[in-house]
Amino acid sequence: MHYQFDIVQQKQNLGNHHQVHPAMYMPSHAEFLIESLSRLGFKPGLSFGLDDFAVHSSILNQSQAEVLIVCGADQHYREEFAIAWKGVQRLYSVKVLVVSEPIFSDLAYWQSSQQNALLQHQQFLEMFQPDIVLYLSRYDCLQAQQAYPETLSLLYSLADPEFLSQPRLPWEQKQQAALWLGKPVAWMINRSPAQWSRQQQVDFFVQQQDLPFRAYSHQLTFRECYLMANQYAFQIQPRSGYTFHTARTVQSAIVGAIPVLLLHPQEQELLAIEAPFVRPDHNCLVGWESDYQSVIKKMLDPDLTAEIQSHLSELLQAGTIGSGVYDLGCALQTHLKA
Repeated sequence: MHYQFDIVQQKQNLGNHHQVHPAMYMPSHAEFLIESLSRLGFKPGLSFGLDDFAVHSSILNQSQAEVLIVCGADQHYREEFAIAWKGVQRLYSVKVLVVSEPIFSDLAYWQSSQQNALLQHQQFLEMFQPDIVLYLSRYDCLQAQQAYPETLSLLYSLADPEFLSQPRLPWEQKQQAALWLGKPVAWMINRSPAQWSRQQQVDFFVQQQDLPFRAYSHQLTFRECYLMANQYAFQIQPRSGYTFHTARTVQSAIVGAIPVLLLHPQEQELLAIEAPFVRPDHNCLVGWESDYQSVIKKMLDPDLTAEIQSHLSELLQAGTIGSGVYDLGCALQTHLKA
């Protein structure tokens, strides 16, 4: 039997371009999730963006799908989603939430006790009551399993070898430079012990003279990021809501670039939980705050970088979209047959 799913993607379809963040128009992880579920035999049904769901959610009352998947609504459009959800009268056999931001970690968004990622997530779970939740961090997944044992918490990823649509460049053909793809101003509000902002971390690499640095802050699609990262020997992971960010770190491993994680020393314990397979100077490089010059020296060491490059595949233990969707597919089959 081919079960059908409806999906609300973390994107916008109705807003004026100049009023919408570029990422909300580009192909999202949900579209790759749709591709992967379709390969497993699930049938796509209705598809919404977060904004048009807020306007047209009543269409779901006509759906014949057994599964509803919602992406990112616990952190984006949550109030609009909650209002629109009240207009959906039909019952789904299984409801799935795909989380797109860090939740339980101290590195997650935290402005105040009344405005933070954890509270928003908890309120959304209470309102939506999903059967399955997919998290992007092993730490988040472990915390959720303890806090919500009645809900199935699964680990998801934002990386997959399929995104690299060209041959992986050999190390000697890559530009011996460090790459940064992203927004330097992001991740200013959390409870991290870090003193350096993401902007300051990026500025350090811009100003140092020993290794070329290339930064691109304009928005790229998932596949474009892989094509770009494939050209460089190193890709930095500056401050974010994760100590180990699969979208950047596993992506680096897939294209054969060495990921350089920039962390505060007090985040070492969290890194060990989020990614216990990470071994600095073995399958990645880690630059600790106040001593970033040391990681530059390591990036210039040909023997060390050759050794690290030979172990990059170990980082794929974090999972891929394909492996995460396979686990989701198995869980859906179990729920639907129960």
